[in-house]
Amino acid sequence: MNDEHSLKTSGYSVILERVNDRAADAVIGRGRVRSRALRAELAARLHGQAGQPDAFVADPVFEAARDWLRADQCLDDLAGDMLEEDLVAALDRKKLADGNDNTRRWPRRGDNVAPYVHQLRAWEAAQAGRSFMVTSGTGSGKTECFMIPMLNDLLRSQKPGQTGVRALVLYPLNALIDSQKERLSAWMDPLADRLSYALYNRHLPDTIQGKKQRGAQILERQAMRAAPPALMVTNVTMLEYMLMRAQDRPILEKSQGTLRWIVLDEAHSYVGAQAAEMALLLRRVRDAFGVAPEDVRLAATSATIGEGEENRETLRGFLADLAGLNPAQVEVIEGQERAPTLPPEAHDTPLDPDTLPKVVDALWDRLAPHPRLRRVRAAMRDGGVGLGEAARLLGHDGDGVGTLRILEAAAQAIDPQTGVALAPWRLHVFHRAQGGLWTCVDPDCSQRGDALKAEGADWPFGQIFLSERERCGCGAPVLEIAACDECGTPWLRAEVTNQGAHRVLRQARNGGADDDYILDVEPEDAADDAGPMLSESVVVGPGGAAPGELLRLSDCHLFEHPPEGDRVLPLTILAEADRGCCDRAAHAGVTVRPQRFGAPFLMGNAMPLLIEAAKPSRHDHPVPFGGRRLLSFTDSRQGTARFSAKLQQDAERTLTRAIVYHSVQARSGDPEKAAQLRAAIEALRPIAASQPVLTAKLAQMEEELRQAQGAPKPVAWSDMVQWIAQNNEFRSFARPLWRDRPAKGDDALATDPTALAELFLYREFFRRPRLQNNAETMGLARLLFPELVAQAELSVPDPLREAAHDATVWADLLHAAVDMIFRTNLAIILPESPADIRHWISPRSSVAVIVEPGLSREDASGIDNPKFFPNAISDRSNLVRLVYRVIGGDGDSATDQERAGLVLAAIWEALRRSQVIAQYAPSAWRLELKKASIAPLETVFECPVTRRLLPVAPAGASLNAVNDPATVLPIEMPALPEAVPRKEAAKGKSDEQRKVLRTWLAEDPTVAALRLGGHWTALHDRTVEFTPFLRAQEHSAQIDRPSLQTYEDAFRKGRINVLNCSTTMEMGVDIPDVGLVVNTNVPPSPANYRQRIGRAGRRGEPWAMAFTFCKDLPLDNMIFREPARLLRAPVAAPQVRLDSAVLVQRHVNAALLGLFLREQGGTSIRASMASFMGATETPEAPFMPDSVADAFHAALKGDWGTRDDVAEALDRLVHGTCLAGRSGLVMQAEAAFARMRDRWREEYEQLLQAQAAYPEIDPAHRLYRARAKRMRDEFMMTDLARRGFTPSYGFPVDVVSFDHAGTGGKGEAGPSRPLDMAIREYSPGCEVVIDGLVHRSDGVLPTWGNRNDPSSVEDLRTLYTCRACNNFGTTRHDAADCQRCGKPLDRTELLRPSGFLGTRRPHSAYEQLAYVPPDPPRVSAEPEPWVALPDPEVGRHRTAREGRVLVTASGDHGDGYAVCIACGRAEAETGDGDVPLPQGMVRHRPLQRLRDNPRHDGLCPANDDAARKIRRHVKLGTDMTTDVFEFQLDALAATEAGRAQAAALGAGLREALAARLGVDAETMGLAVAPSLRPDGARRSSIFLYDKASGGSGFASVAERDLPELLRDTTSRLDCSAACASGCPECVLRRDLQFGTQMDRPGALAILQADIVPRLDLPEALRLFGPRTRAITRPLAAWLDRQILSGLVERLSLFLTDPPSGWDIAEWPGMEIVEAARRANVPVSIILRAADIQRLEMSQKLDLVRLATRADATLHLVDALPKAGDAAILAEAQLDGSDIAIAAPDPEAAHLDRHWGEGARALTVRGPCKPAQVSAPWSLDKLTAYGEGSAASSEVTQELDGPVGQFGPGLWKIATGLRPQVFTTDATLEAVTYNDRYLRSPFTARLLLEAWRTLPLRKNETRFAIVTEALRNEGRPGFALHHNWESDRLRRAVLSSLFPDASITLGTKTECAHARFFRLSFSDGAEVYLFLDQGFGAWRDASRRGTRFAHDASPEVQAKVLASLCFDVAMQDGGHFPSPIWLRW
Repeated sequence: MNDEHSLKTSGYSVILERVNDRAADAVIGRGRVRSRALRAELAARLHGQAGQPDAFVADPVFEAARDWLRADQCLDDLAGDMLEEDLVAALDRKKLADGNDNTRRWPRRGDNVAPYVHQLRAWEAAQAGRSFMVTSGTGSGKTECFMIPMLNDLLRSQKPGQTGVRALVLYPLNALIDSQKERLSAWMDPLADRLSYALYNRHLPDTIQGKKQRGAQILERQAMRAAPPALMVTNVTMLEYMLMRAQDRPILEKSQGTLRWIVLDEAHSYVGAQAAEMALLLRRVRDAFGVAPEDVRLAATSATIGEGEENRETLRGFLADLAGLNPAQVEVIEGQERAPTLPPEAHDTPLDPDTLPKVVDALWDRLAPHPRLRRVRAAMRDGGVGLGEAARLLGHDGDGVGTLRILEAAAQAIDPQTGVALAPWRLHVFHRAQGGLWTCVDPDCSQRGDALKAEGADWPFGQIFLSERERCGCGAPVLEIAACDECGTPWLRAEVTNQGAHRVLRQARNGGADDDYILDVEPEDAADDAGPMLSESVVVGPGGAAPGELLRLSDCHLFEHPPEGDRVLPLTILAEADRGCCDRAAHAGVTVRPQRFGAPFLMGNAMPLLIEAAKPSRHDHPVPFGGRRLLSFTDSRQGTARFSAKLQQDAERTLTRAIVYHSVQARSGDPEKAAQLRAAIEALRPIAASQPVLTAKLAQMEEELRQAQGAPKPVAWSDMVQWIAQNNEFRSFARPLWRDRPAKGDDALATDPTALAELFLYREFFRRPRLQNNAETMGLARLLFPELVAQAELSVPDPLREAAHDATVWADLLHAAVDMIFRTNLAIILPESPADIRHWISPRSSVAVIVEPGLSREDASGIDNPKFFPNAISDRSNLVRLVYRVIGGDGDSATDQERAGLVLAAIWEALRRSQVIAQYAPSAWRLELKKASIAPLETVFECPVTRRLLPVAPAGASLNAVNDPATVLPIEMPALPEAVPRKEAAKGKSDEQRKVLRTWLAEDPTVAALRLGGHWTALHDRTVEFTPFLRAQEHSAQIDRPSLQTYEDAFRKGRINVLNCSTTMEMGVDIPDVGLVVNTNVPPSPANYRQRIGRAGRRGEPWAMAFTFCKDLPLDNMIFREPARLLRAPVAAPQVRLDSAVLVQRHVNAALLGLFLREQGGTSIRASMASFMGATETPEAPFMPDSVADAFHAALKGDWGTRDDVAEALDRLVHGTCLAGRSGLVMQAEAAFARMRDRWREEYEQLLQAQAAYPEIDPAHRLYRARAKRMRDEFMMTDLARRGFTPSYGFPVDVVSFDHAGTGGKGEAGPSRPLDMAIREYSPGCEVVIDGLVHRSDGVLPTWGNRNDPSSVEDLRTLYTCRACNNFGTTRHDAADCQRCGKPLDRTELLRPSGFLGTRRPHSAYEQLAYVPPDPPRVSAEPEPWVALPDPEVGRHRTAREGRVLVTASGDHGDGYAVCIACGRAEAETGDGDVPLPQGMVRHRPLQRLRDNPRHDGLCPANDDAARKIRRHVKLGTDMTTDVFEFQLDALAATEAGRAQAAALGAGLREALAARLGVDAETMGLAVAPSLRPDGARRSSIFLYDKASGGSGFASVAERDLPELLRDTTSRLDCSAACASGCPECVLRRDLQFGTQMDRPGALAILQADIVPRLDLPEALRLFGPRTRAITRPLAAWLDRQILSGLVERLSLFLTDPPSGWDIAEWPGMEIVEAARRANVPVSIILRAADIQRLEMSQKLDLVRLATRADATLHLVDALPKAGDAAILAEAQLDGSDIAIAAPDPEAAHLDRHWGEGARALTVRGPCKPAQVSAPWSLDKLTAYGEGSAASSEVTQELDGPVGQFGPGLWKIATGLRPQVFTTDATLEAVTYNDRYLRSPFTARLLLEAWRTLPLRKNETRFAIVTEALRNEGRPGFALHHNWESDRLRRAVLSSLFPDASITLGTKTECAHARFFRLSFSDGAEVYLFLDQGFGAWRDASRRGTRFAHDASPEVQAKVLASLCFDVAMQDGGHFPSPIWLRW
C-alpha cells in the first residue's frame, strides 16, 4: 500500500495493451478465415503496444489539465469595499446550522483561497453595472463568477420591507436546479434576515405543513407568491408558467421594476433556434417585470470558446442580443491559467523512471528543471502530445511504459511555492474499428509479410492491408477479403462491370451501413428481412486447375485469351451462390462475410478491461466489480440501449460460463499433496532442462500430481442450476437486474432465483450453435446424458460392431442424434412455468416436436410444428448421412439402407428407453434437457470445414460437415490449475486468484497454441478469470425520469458499473469521482466531446482518461488518425438570429397566452393540461364546459387581441424580427391554437374510448389509462411547446410516443420522439430496445374513432408527386395533373400518425432488430419566385421562408402499408398495385380493443369488405415548415452522375454557408431532387433547409451574396486529400455518410469551368457601368429590407407598363410603398404623360388608391427613363447616394406579381441622376377625366354589417346610380362577373350574395364567372379570406356554389383588368357595374376572423359557405373609399 506521500500509478499502460491485444485476438478468432498464415500475419501486426502502425489503439494523447490563475486579493481584502462584510462572513462559515462541516466554505484568507482572476473581473464588471459572459473550462468556478456579485448586489440594493424577485438564474434542467440547493443554503442561510431564495421547478410543492422557510430557502409556492424571494432559480418552462399563470401573478405584480439580474448557465449550448428563443423569452421577461434592458445585468457562463478577437466580438454580440443592449455595453471575460513557477532549465540528462524519487515531495526538484520534460509539458499544453512523441522527447523512444511512468511522476510533482502540479494530464485514447481486410490479388506479390511468404504458407493471395486502397505497392489491384460463414474459405469481394468492349473487375461497393450486431446472430437463423445480407456481384478465388478468367494487372480487364505480352493472373470468378467451397455454401443463411468488426463487438471486449482501470470504491453493501464505475456515451438512443443490453447479456453469459467451467473443472483429490507436488515440479523443471537424466523423474511427479489433483466430474443439470442460483454475484447483482427493470411478464424471474438460474443455463445449452459461441463450441463443457451412455454400454448395434466401432462411438452417435434432431429443431421441453423459458432464449423460434419413426404427415395432422425422425431410404438428413458414414455404407445400396435403418431404429429406441426424450403428445416427442449433466472437455474436435470445436465426433466425423471426407482434428484442452471448488462456487474468484490465473493464461503453452489457432479468445479469458459481474444500464431519454434517478443513485452507490448514456448526461446531474469516460463513437462536435470528457477527473486527480471508439466511418477514421483534429478544434461561438417567422410567432402565441392568463384574476390554473383543456377521466363526458382553453380561444376570436396594451406588448416583442410591422399576428395565434386544441382533444378522447373497451385487469386497459393520465398530467407549457404552439427552446415539437402493451406484461407508456424521427424509428414493423427489452411496433394510434368513414379522417390525405418536375404536396381533394407542368401525378394516401403502438410481448434478443428504412426527405421551395444568377444561363435560385420538408415511411418494400382505420393495425405491403392483403391484416384482431365492436367473433370490424377501413399502400408521413434554399444549375443534369455532382456541390455550399454564419453545418439539411428549367428540361436541384421545425433563418441566408458563397464553395471542394466522393478534409459530415453518393471532383470541375468564371455580371448587364451591382433577391424583398434598415431616404417608382397592362392589386410595389409610408420615406409615382389620356376609370382609381395609401406624389414624364434597353423600375436615394434599378428582363418590368423578380435575368442597380419629372399631379385633376354614360358613388361603410345584407345593399347603391336600368321591361338574359382576384371563399360568398339578390334575375338568366387561373399550388388555408390552394379546388367549389354557372379560369388576357358585372338584356342593351377593387374591398369583420375548412370536399365547402354567417366591413375602416360606378 502506498501512503499519501508515495507515488501513485495509473495502470493505464497495462490496460491499454490488454485492450489492444484482446481486440486483436477477438478479430482473429471471430474472423475465422481459413488460413493459418493470415492469422499469423494479423497476430504479428495487430498485437502490441498502443500507437503502433496497425494497432487498434491509437497513440494515446496527453493533454494538460488546466489550473486557473488566482487574483492577488482574498475575500478579506475585498470585504467592506467590493463585497459586503455579511456576505464574506457567510462564505467563510465553518459549520452549517445543523452542525455539519460547510463543504462550500470559502475562507476569507489563506492559501489558495483567493478568487480566480476571471472571477474577480466578473465581480468588477458587475460592480460597474455591466452585463458579462465568462468563458472558461470545466472546474474553473464559473458559478461563483455570477453568484457572488449577484448576492452582493442583492444585499446592497435591499430596502427594508422590500419583496420582489431581483435575480433570476436559469438552468436548462431540473436536476441542475436541485444541484444548487447545497451551495445556496450554505451561503444564503446566514443572510436569511435580508435575502431569500426559491428553487422554482416542478418539485416545489404548492403548500406544506409547518415552517414555510428553511434558512433562506422558501419551501412552498404559496409563501413564494406572498413574498417573492430576492433570488429565483428556475428553468425556461417554469419561467413561462410564471409569465402565464394567474397564481403567479402576485410574483410579477410585486416584482415590477425590481429585476436586476438574469443569469444563463451553459450559454454556449444556446445555438441556432435556441439562441433566438432565449433572446425573445428575455424580452418577454423584462416586459413582464416592467424593466428596460439597461436596468438588468445579464450574466452568462460558457465553456471555453475559440480564442481570438473575432470570437470575442461574436460572443459580445451574442450576449448583447440576449441582453437587448449595444455590444459596447457588455463584457466577455476569459479564464486565465495558473501556472507553477518553473525554475531555470537544467542541463539535459537522461531520465530514468527507475531512478525517480519514490515520494511526491522530492519530485519537483528532479523533474521541474528538466529540459526534456519541459518540452513534453509544453506540447501537452499546446493541443496535446502523443505517447510516442513524448517518448521521443524524453529520450525513451519506443518505451511507452517507461514514458508513462515519467509522466505519472510529473503529474504528481508539486511546486512548493505555488502548490501547482507540474504537469497533470488527461489521457485521450482512441480505439478504431476494423472496417475490413484487403489483399493484393497477386500471389507472387513482392510486398507480402513474413508470415504470408513463409514456407508452407497457405495464403493464396498477396499482401494484407487493414484499410481500403486501390492498388498494392507491387502494382496489382487490391480487393476486400471475405470468408465463407460455414467453412472460412477466403474469397475476395468484387464487381464485374462493362466498359465499352471490356469486362473490368473492380472493388465491390458497400451497400450502406452494416448492422454491427449481426456478428451476434447465428447466420443460419438470419431472417431475410432482418439484418444486412451481402449482395456483391461476384466472389474471387485463386486460379485453379480448371480454365478460369485472366486478369490483366495493369488495368483490371478480364480476358479468356489476353493479348500477347500482357501480365495476367488466373482467377476464379463466381457468383456467390456458385462458389461451392463447402456443402452449405449455397444455403440461404450462409454468406461470404467481410472482415468487419464494429463498436458492439470490440467495445464488448474492451469494456470489462476499461472498468478495471477505474478505481474501486468501498461501500457498506455488496457492489458489482468492486464498485468500479465509468460513464459511457453513445449518440443515439438505440445505440445506447442495444449496447447496454449487449453488455448486460454478455455479463450474464460470462457469469454462467464461469460457474459452469469452474464447476466441471473442480477436482476431488488431495489438494495438500497436489500443492506440494506442484511446488516440487516447478523447482525441478529448470534443473531437468539441463540434466536429461531427471526427465523420467519429472514425468513421474507430474503423473502423481494428476492423481493428487483428481479428475473432473460431470455435474447434474439440477445441481448446476443450484450452483448458479447460489452464486453471490448472481444473487446480488444479476437477479436485481431482472427485478428492477419494467415487468417482463415472468414474475418468477424476479422472485425465484432458481427460475432465473435455469433460464441462464437453458440459454447456454438449449442449442449447440454451428458458429456462435456457447460453452460447447468454446470447448469449456458439454452436455452429457448419463442414461444414453448407459444404454450405449448395454449393446452396440450390429452395423456399428461390423464397422469395428465400440460403445464409445455408439454413445457419441446417440449424442449426435440429440444435437441434430432435437436441439437443432428446438424440439425441447422448455419450462413455461414458473417462467416461459422459450420466450427469453429464442423468441423468434417456435418449439417443435419430433414425430416418432414410421409415421406420415397425415398421421401428424393436428400437431403443431412437427418434425419427422429420419429414415434411411428417402431421407438424407445430416443424421442419416452420419449413420451411413459411420457404418461405411452407401445410401444407394439396399443392404446398406437396411443396416442404416437398424442403426436409426436403435437410436430411437435408446433415446426412448433412456427417457432422455419424453412424449409431448401421441407420437410426438421432445428432449428433456434436465436429464443431462454438464461434463468437462479434456479433448475437443476441430471440424475440418468450419474449424469450430465439437464435443463429440463419432468415428472422426464432424457434426458440422458430415459429407466432408476429412476427419476431425483432436485438440487437447488445458486443465484449469485452480478451479473454484463446487462448495465455494457461490463466491467466485478473489482478485489474487485472478492474478494467478491471468499469469497462467499468459504463459500456458496449450492456451497459446489454442489462441493462435483461433480457439481461445477473450471470452475464454473472462471465463477462466471468473471476471466479476458487470452491471451496465441504459440512461437515455426513452426511460422515464424517476427510473433514471434510480439508476443515477445506484451508479453513485456503486451498484451500477457502466452507465451508458445517450446525451442525457452531457449537461445534468453532477456525479463525482468518475475517473473514466468512454465514448462509443466520436461525438458530433468538439463541444460535445469536451462536455463529456469533462466528467472525468473533476476532483483534483493528477490524471484521468477519456476513451473513444472510432467507428469505421470517414469522420471517425480521421479522428483516429489525427486526434488533434478533435482536441484542438474550438467550440463555435453562438449567435442570435431572429429570421424565423414560425419561431417568432410561437413567442407571440406565448405572450398572448401569458397576458390572457395573468388577467384571469382568481382563476386557478394548475400546471396540468387537464385543467387547461377541461379534461375529465370519464369517457362519456371527457371535457368540462367553459375550460380555460375555450376562454382563451374566444378571447383571440373576440376584441381582446385588438386592445392597445396587447398590441403594444406585441410590437415590443417583435421589434427587429422578421415579424416586425406584420398584421394578423393575433389571428395566426387563434388559428394555431384552435388546431392544437382540437387535435389534443381528439387524441385524449380516443384514449378514453380505448381504455373503456378493455376490462380493468387487462394490460391494455392499464396502458391506455396510464397514457390518458399522462396526457392529463403533462405540464401545460411542456405540452403546448411540444405541439408547436409555444416556444420549444430547442426541445422537440410535434412529439408522438411509442407505447407498448405486451401480452402478459404491464401496459407501459413508452418513449417519445418528434414525429419526423418517430416515423423512421417506430414505423410498423420496426423493433426498438428500451431498457434491455425489445419492443415491436404493430401499428399507429388512431385518434379518429373506429366508426368514421375513412374519407373523413383528418390525418389521412392524398400525397401527390410529379415524376417530371418533382412537384409534390398533400391534399384532401382530387389531384390528377400537375399544376406546375401538366403531367399526370402519382397519388397515394398519406397518414399522419398520432403515435405508435406495440402489443406483442417484449423479448430480450437485442442482436437482430427489424428495421424499416426511411424514405429520403422531400423538400420544396414552392411557390417562391426564382432569381437568376448574374449570368442567367448558368442557373437560378429561390428562397422560401416557409418551405416544406416532407418525411415519409413506405414500409419494408417501399410500397406503403395496409392500415386499418378502425383499430390502427398496420403491416407493410409486399408489392405495388393490386397485390394480396398482407397476411397479418387478413382476419386481423383489433390492435386495440374497440368499444362497442359490432362483431362478436373478436375480429376487427374493418374485416368487412364493405367497410373500406383497410386502406392500401398508405405512406406514413408528416411535413415541416422551415427555411428552404433551392439552387438549380444548368450544368447539373437530372442523371445519376448529375445528382452525385449536385450532392457534392450542395455539401460544399452548406459548409461555406455554415462558416459564414458561424453555425454547425449539420443544423441544415441537404437534399437533391429533379426540377424543371423554364424551357421544361430536367435538371438536378440542390436544396438546403433548416432542420429545426419552423426554421432558424440559416438556409435562407444563402441567397445573400451568392456569388461570393459559391467562390467559398469552390475552395471547400478543392480537397487537400484529393478524395473522390467527399471526405472529412472537405465536405463530408455525419449526416452524409450513408446513402449520399457524391462526386467531388465532378462538382469542383463544374464550379471552376462553368460557374465561378461567370459569377460576375456579364457586360450586357452592366447597365450602369463598372459600378453596376446585381440584386440577388426579388426586388420587392430587397427594397423592403433596405427600407427596414433605414437606408432609403426617398423612393420613386416608375409605372413602366401601359395602363392596359397594369395589375396594381398584385403588384409588389403596393407593399413597398406602404412599407415606405410606415418608415416615413417620401414616395413618388411616375408615369408617362401620354398614359393619362388612356386611363379607364378602374385604372384611375388604382392610381389614386396607390398614391393615397403611400402618401405619395404623382408625377409625369414625357418618356420613361431606360438603362440601355432595360426599363428603369425605380430610383432611390440609398444611404446618401442616388441609384436607379433596372430590369434587363422585360417580363420583370411588367406591373404584375412578377415585377422585379429576375427569374430570367437579375435586376441591377447603379448610380444615376434622378429623372426630370413634372410637378406633382393633382389627384383631383386625375379623377376629373370622367367617362360618358356613367355614374359613380364612393362607398365607405355603407355595406358594413351581416353578410346577408350585403347583396341588397350593393344593388341599392347600383339602383340609385341609374334607377331606369333596373326598371326596364327587357329580360335580363345573361350576367357575367369578371374578376381576376376571385380566389377566396370570402369573395365567392360576397359574389353569391350579389347573385342571389340581383334585381330582374330570372331562373333562366344565365350566369358566367370569369377569373384568372394561377397555375401553381398554394398552401392550404384555414381562414375564410385565405385563397384556395389550387385552381382545381377553386373551380370545384365555385361550380358547387353556382351549379348552373359557366366557370372560366383563363389567362390574364382572357380576364379583363376591371372587376365588373355585365348585364345583357333581351333588347341588346348592356349595363356594366364596376367595383373598384371587386369584393376584395371588403374584409371579414367577425370579431377576429372566421375559420373555414379548406380541406373539406368542394361540395361540403360550398354548402357551408352558402349558409355561413359573418360580418363584412370595408378595408381600412373605410378610410380609403372604394368607388362603384355604373356604365350603360
